[in-house]
Amino acid sequence: MKKQDINKKEEIKESIKPVEGTEQKNETQELIDLIKQQASDIKMLTAIADKKALAQYYQRNVGKIPLHVKLRVLDGKVIVGWRTLVDISEFDIVLRRFKEVQTLEVIFEDGTKKEMSLVDFNRHYTYVECEQIGTIQEDDSLIIKLKRLDTGQEYHVNVQYVN
Repeated sequence: MKKQDINKKEEIKESIKPVEGTEQKNETQELIDLIKQQASDIKMLTAIADKKALAQYYQRNVGKIPLHVKLRVLDGKVIVGWRTLVDISEFDIVLRRFKEVQTLEVIFEDGTKKEMSLVDFNRHYTYVECEQIGTIQEDDSLIIKLKRLDTGQEYHVNVQYVN
């Protein structure tokens, strides 16, 4: 009886043959799923990336810079640059902690400048979406031509001031 059972199992195995092309369909589907997963990973990594480091990478490698970027806005004016004026870090013996004095100068689109503390700057700026319409290579820096999406106004901004 055991031999008969074994023979029946072998007959059943022989009678079941894989349908032609199913293995290729499975492999193709696995590859499509893998590509979709990688595309979502790339989107996630680009979204959480350090934008300044990403801009420096693009500047060094003269690659294609993303088409949509954000500029900072303060008091209704677009910021096209800034520089540090004072950056002092001292240890307060009485309070037993470090005390920092950081002042910067913000340069706006209309050429006006404003001095403020770094803390105030970080608390009050907002972003505005812009579209890249071109680039200009000047000496060692890369200037990006941007067009504001809501008003259509154009700006020329150094790549290090774009987020």
